[in-house]
Amino acid sequence: MGQGVNKVSCDYLVVGSGIAGMSLALLLANSGYKVCLLEKAADVGGSMRRFYRNGVPFDTGFHFTTGLQSEFGDMFRFLNMDDCLQEVEVDKRIYLAESGRMFNLPQGQTSIAGYYSGEFPGTEEAVQKFFDLEKAIYRDTPLFALDSSGVQPLVGLHFSEYDQMPLAEYLKKLALPKELELLLFSFAICCCGTPATELSISTLCRISFGLHEKLVRFKAGGDVVVNRFAELAAEAGVQIITSDHIVNMIKDDPKSKMCHRVLTAKGVEIVFENCVFTTHPHDIMKTVEPICSNAAFYERVSSFEESCGFFTFWAEIMPDADGKGYCDSDASLVSYIPKTNLRTLMSPEDPTNTAAGIMTVKETTADGRECETLTVFENVFPEESREWADTKRGSRGEAYAAYKAERTRQLLQKACEVLPGLENRLNIVATASQLTYRDYLSPYGSAFGIRQKAGQHNLFGRLPVRNCYAIGQNALLPGVFGAMQSAFIIWRKLIGEEKYSEQFNAFHRKRRGYKA
Repeated sequence: MGQGVNKVSCDYLVVGSGIAGMSLALLLANSGYKVCLLEKAADVGGSMRRFYRNGVPFDTGFHFTTGLQSEFGDMFRFLNMDDCLQEVEVDKRIYLAESGRMFNLPQGQTSIAGYYSGEFPGTEEAVQKFFDLEKAIYRDTPLFALDSSGVQPLVGLHFSEYDQMPLAEYLKKLALPKELELLLFSFAICCCGTPATELSISTLCRISFGLHEKLVRFKAGGDVVVNRFAELAAEAGVQIITSDHIVNMIKDDPKSKMCHRVLTAKGVEIVFENCVFTTHPHDIMKTVEPICSNAAFYERVSSFEESCGFFTFWAEIMPDADGKGYCDSDASLVSYIPKTNLRTLMSPEDPTNTAAGIMTVKETTADGRECETLTVFENVFPEESREWADTKRGSRGEAYAAYKAERTRQLLQKACEVLPGLENRLNIVATASQLTYRDYLSPYGSAFGIRQKAGQHNLFGRLPVRNCYAIGQNALLPGVFGAMQSAFIIWRKLIGEEKYSEQFNAFHRKRRGYKA
């Protein structure tokens, strides 16, 4: 090694510190292994991390989630993170702009099914069929069962004909009104960025079941998870390296399919037994390329297409002249759908058929002041910012600034259409194009990584480099639930069934208190 090169030794190297990387690092460290977590950004957390403007907090990418009452909560409880999580229910509305109809969704799958049947007379049987299938697919997904009686780890989510069937095709068979099709697709708009012509009915159901049951956010947003992770990681001895990334994987020997050493951009040599990547599949492919010559692997990963990106603006909602706030509820989400055309919604086929999320939240500033915030995000595609694709932040010029200003104006108009009275009460503090997200989070600017296509075999589990694995939001399901689930499944594979059973039997004995 050259002068000044540091050396780190560990049992497991985890690359990427989003929710998947944080979860896996804790799971392995708590199982007695020495863990090193490598993160290219200056801080851990990925899109879970919040940012502040004048002391006011704003969510980067983690705006809402399902409730903690079932499997999702079990993962946080197992990680000893649940004691800091406080649920805030989110009021959910869907606005269909062409007809001007606003739908106010109740909480609970049964209640929503009844609500839709009432709004669209004559559809009760078809609506019930959809929600019965949603529940069956969710309940029949063995990987969601965090116990020793589940299926073997690394068995994918492709179990039935519904994993091969695009959502649009299934909804067409139900012969539903076009507006009702959009309503049933609505949670996919904010959670996976894949058009209904490509997304499988199974993937939607695995996402939407929990969100239909209970839609919440965490008080203090994703930071509460990130901060708790930092505490637990310190207690467990996880070594965290930030602002650094792998530049060279070193093959064990010319005939080997293994790698136990990497070099980072800052000259750190990391020696490990196993490595788990939580990063984008295309980045994983580029990283392992020096020691992997598997043509089928490269062909498969190269075929993955990006999901949509987002254009977003964040604002503080100012009190009125009497000092009164704007928000009626602690948190609300309006999905703004402009066209009654499911097939082209969120598809590059029609970039004008976008969907927007409009979210208000009652927050607490860094100095303890109560405040209200507005976040508005709309799906976009790379073509609209292609002109500046080869530029770096801070050097994109006046045309780019004008583009962002016009995009913000358009989104503000939609927000004010569904939230009247906001016009003169907003202090817009930040905007982000797809390039902004590329600069700070995703290397490609996509909101959810790759598209989750029907029948697609995503990158998950062991890689052609035999002691390397892939997990994350691109592996099973997008979002926090899917990313955490992938971490738990790989952890089960790595520690073995006997040790896994021991730990979960102890957990379930403790968990009986939660179900009392």
